[in-house]
Amino acid sequence: LGELGPSTSAPARYIRFIYNRVILENSAVRAAAVGALSKFAARCPSLRSSILTLLKRSLGDEDDETRDRASVAVSVLKDAMEEFPYLAPAEDADPDEEPVPDEPQAGDPAAFVLLQGLPMSFDRLERSIRAYVKAPAAMDSPEQLTLSTLPIVEEYEEPESAVDEGDDIGADPALAAAVSGKEKEKKEVVDPAAAVYAIPELAALGRVFRSSPPTALSEEEAEYVVTCVKHVLPEHIILQFPIQNTLEDQRLVNCTVTVEGDSECFEVAGEVAAESIKYGETVNAFTVISRIPDAPLSPCNFECV
Repeated sequence: LGELGPSTSAPARYIRFIYNRVILENSAVRAAAVGALSKFAARCPSLRSSILTLLKRSLGDEDDETRDRASVAVSVLKDAMEEFPYLAPAEDADPDEEPVPDEPQAGDPAAFVLLQGLPMSFDRLERSIRAYVKAPAAMDSPEQLTLSTLPIVEEYEEPESAVDEGDDIGADPALAAAVSGKEKEKKEVVDPAAAVYAIPELAALGRVFRSSPPTALSEEEAEYVVTCVKHVLPEHIILQFPIQNTLEDQRLVNCTVTVEGDSECFEVAGEVAAESIKYGETVNAFTVISRIPDAPLSPCNFECV
C-alpha cells in the first residue's frame, strides 16, 4: 500500500484503513502500517498534516520498531513541512486551470529520507566505513564523508565446507552444530586494503577506494600457491600477491611476481618483494602500477609471469 497507494486517484481514502492496522494489529503489522503512512505523507504533501497527527500517537507504542519508525517519520515530516509548506488551492480558483500536482518538490527532505533507499546494504555500509576509517589520516582529512567517498567493498561468498558423508544429520548446519556442540563462529571481516596500509611506502600513495576479490594465479596443488588482489587508488593500481610456500624442505627468499603489459596509459612503477616465506606461511608481495599523466584511458591487459 505504501508503494502503490499514493499514486492512486484518491490516496486519502486509504489512510483510515491503514491506521486501523496501527490500532488493532500486532507489533509487526503496526510497524508496517507506520511505514506505509510515512510513504503516503512523503509522496502526498496535502496529506502530511493529518498523517503527522496520526503518527504522533505511535510515539508511545510499546514496540521498539513501531516507535522508532514513527519517531523518524515525525521528525522528518516536521522539517519538510517547515521548509516546503503545502499551499492548498484557492476555493475560487478557475476550474479550467490545471491543478498543482500533489507531489514533493525538489530537495524535499521527507521524500529523500522516506522514499529513497540506501545504495548498499547495511552490512556492506558497515564494512565500507570500517575500511575508510582504517586508511591512514582518513579521520584528519577535510574531505566530507559521503556515500560516494566511501571505499567500494566487493560482495562475494566464500565456499562453505562440505558436510561429512558419514553424518546422518543431513545438510542442516544449525542442527549439525547443535548435535556436535560446536557452534560456527562468525568470521571477522578483514579490510582487504589493510596489507597495503601496513607498508608506509604504499600507504603514502593514497586511500584505496576499491579492492577486488582474490583471483587464483596458480593451482591449489602447485608448489607455490599464488593469488592476486587488485587495489585501485586515484593514480595507482596496487597488485597484492599472497604467496604460500607448500614445500617442507625449502624457504623462499625475495619473492616477486613479474608483471608485463603493453599499456599506453599505465606502467609498472615498482615492486615490494616478500623477503622470506617459510613452509606453510603466506606472505604478500606487491607490484605498483602507475597511471601515465595526460594519457587517455584505454583497455589494457597485464600478464603475471
